[in-house]
Amino acid sequence: MPEHIPEIAIVGGGLAGCECALALARSGVPCTLFEQKPEAFSPAHA
Repeated sequence: MPEHIPEIAIVGGGLAGCECALALARSGVPCTLFEQKPEAFSPAHA
């Protein structure tokens, strides 16, 4: 892996955004997840 890994910004905390953030974090890639809604879960996560 490169010496410096840039931080990745993920916009949207839906299912795809959360899965992407999880996969990146598990791979050691720094990332920040941005979500506009204050709720932790939406009906799609139920």
